[in-house]
Amino acid sequence: MRIALVTPEYPDCGPSYGIGAYVGVLARALSQHAEIRIVTCTATGCYIGNPGDIFKRLRNSPPACLRPMALASWLKCELDGWKPDIVEFSNWGGLGAVVHGDWLHVVRLSTPIALIPACTIMRWAARPAHRHWEQRTVQRANLIIADSHAMATVCSRIYQRKPDVVIPHAYDGPIDDPVIDGDNVLFVGRLEHRKGIDVLITAWTTVQAQCPSARLHLVGQDSD
Repeated sequence: MRIALVTPEYPDCGPSYGIGAYVGVLARALSQHAEIRIVTCTATGCYIGNPGDIFKRLRNSPPACLRPMALASWLKCELDGWKPDIVEFSNWGGLGAVVHGDWLHVVRLSTPIALIPACTIMRWAARPAHRHWEQRTVQRANLIIADSHAMATVCSRIYQRKPDVVIPHAYDGPIDDPVIDGDNVLFVGRLEHRKGIDVLITAWTTVQAQCPSARLHLVGQDSD
C-alpha cells in the first residue's frame, strides 16, 4: 500500500509545531507497514521524500492563504506520478481543497483556524481564505479522522460534517524520570489558552485541596 501524507509543516522543513511533529511520528510508524511519501508545503518552500530522506523540490512557496490554489497543479502532478492508494491531508492549511485524484482522500483534523485568536491585522485579513480552504478540504474528504471526541464535536459544528472516526493521540515513549510518579501530573504542550493550560491551573487548587502531596509539572513554552 502507498500512503502520501500532505502536510503544511514537517520537522526540518521550515517552521514546524504540533502538526509537523505528529506527522513525523505517524510517518515513521506507518513506514513499517506501507510505502510512505511526505509532501510538505511551508513558508520556506515545498519538500518531498520519505520519512528518512526529505529534500526541497521548490525553492519558493506562496503565502499560506494562497498555497492551496497556487500549488494545486504541482501537488496533483507529484501525487499522480507516485500513484498513492491513500492521500492524507491536514485540515490546517487546506492543501486538499482543490487537489483530487484516484485515491482515498483522508483528512486528519487539527484545531480549526476559527478557534485561533487573530494576533495581527494580516492574520485577521487572511482568516476568511484559510477558513474557506479548510472547509473545502474537509467537505471533499472520503474519511475524516479526529484526535479526540472534543475535537470531533467542535469540527462537527464548524464544518457541518461529523468525523468518521476518533483516534486519540497518545504518548508511547519512555518516562525515566523518577520524579514522575503517582503524586505528580505532567503537562506537555505550548502554554496557551487553546491547549487548556488556564483551565488546568484554575482546577489545580481543587486537586491540591483533595491531594496535598500532588505536584504539577509544566513542560512547554509560551506561544509568544
